[in-house]
Amino acid sequence: MTGDSRRGRGRASCRLVVLWGLATASLVSAQPVDLSFEQQGTALGIPVGRVGPGGEQWGFGWSGSPCASSGMAPDSGAWVGGTLSRSEDYCWGWKVSPSGNFFAVIKDRQPMTQAFTAGLTTHATLTWLESNRASWRNVDWYGRPNTYAIAIIDEFGAVQDLGTYQSEVAGGNSWSTPPGDAWWTESGKRTWQTRTSPPFTLIAGLAYTLRFESLSPFWYLPDGGLGGVDDRTTFIDGIVFTPGVDAGTVDAGGFDGGTIDAGAVDAGDVDAGSVDAGSVDAGDVDAGDVDAGSVDAGSVDAGDVDAGSVDAGDVDAGSVDAGSVDAGSVDAGSVDAGSVDAGSVDAGSVDA
Repeated sequence: MTGDSRRGRGRASCRLVVLWGLATASLVSAQPVDLSFEQQGTALGIPVGRVGPGGEQWGFGWSGSPCASSGMAPDSGAWVGGTLSRSEDYCWGWKVSPSGNFFAVIKDRQPMTQAFTAGLTTHATLTWLESNRASWRNVDWYGRPNTYAIAIIDEFGAVQDLGTYQSEVAGGNSWSTPPGDAWWTESGKRTWQTRTSPPFTLIAGLAYTLRFESLSPFWYLPDGGLGGVDDRTTFIDGIVFTPGVDAGTVDAGGFDGGTIDAGAVDAGDVDAGSVDAGSVDAGDVDAGDVDAGSVDAGSVDAGDVDAGSVDAGDVDAGSVDAGSVDAGSVDAGSVDAGSVDAGSVDAGSVDA
C-alpha cells in the first residue's frame, strides 16, 4: 500500500471515528425541548376563549373575537419565529392539537427555530405531526397545500437538510383536489399526518439550530412584477426527538479509533477491548471474528490480509509488514514477529 493511498484513506477516516465513538455515548443528553409547545404557549399567556368538554382550554369560536394565538419572539421560550395557537380557534381553522392545548403555525416564508447544544454524539431522527387549515375568504373556503423544509445547522454553519414536505388540509376544502368539507367535522379537525426525517448526526458539545421553514410560493402581478408571497400555512405539533447509536454490535471498550479508515472492514463481532489502533489502516481487512486481545497493532499495515480465524494471542506485530501474506490457518501462538518481513510468504498451513 502506498503512502498516497494511506493518506487518502486517512482523509476519509473522520466518519468512521464518529461512528465508533457513538458506542460509548450516553443517551442522556441536551436536546430540543418543548416539542409540543405547551410550555411556551402557557408562558405567553395566550387567552382562553372557551373550555372544551374535557376541560381543554380552547381558543375563540368565531370572528369578532381576538385570535387565541401569539408570535414566538426571542426570549419568549425555547422557540423563535412562527406562531402558537390554541386548539379550536377560528383564526387557524378550528384545528385541534393532538398533544395538548397548543400547536405551532408557520406560514408564507416564515422560519421557526430552536437552538440547543448536543449532549451526546449520536445519529438521531425527528418525527412530527403536520396539518393545514381551511380559511374563509370572502365567499369561499380555501387551504392550498403548503411546502416547508426542515434542517439542522451547526455552530459552524454546516447544514444537514432533513427534507422538504407538503402539508394539506385534512378532509379537503372547496379549493382542494378533490374538493371536500371533512375538515369541518370532528374527525377532520383532529386529523394530522405523521412525518419522519432521515437520520442526522449530532456531536456532543456542539451548538445546533433546528429549523422549520415555510416555503409558500410567490405570486406575480399581471405585468410580471412580484406581488408577494402567497398566503399558505402549515401546522406543526407533537415533535419527537429520537437518538440512537449506529455502531452495530461493536464493543469499543477503551478503543482509540485515532485515524482509522475502515474501508470495507466488517467490524461485526470485533471486541476492540483495549486495542490502540493508532494509525492502523485496515484497508479491506475482514476482522470478522478476530479477538484483538491485547494486540498492539502500532504501525501494522494489514493491507489485504484476511485475518479470518487468526488468533493473535499475545503476538507483538510491532513493525511486521504482512504484505500479501495469507495468514489462513496460522497459529501465531506467542510468536514474537518483531521485525519479520513476511514479504510474499504463503504461510498457508505453517504451525508457528
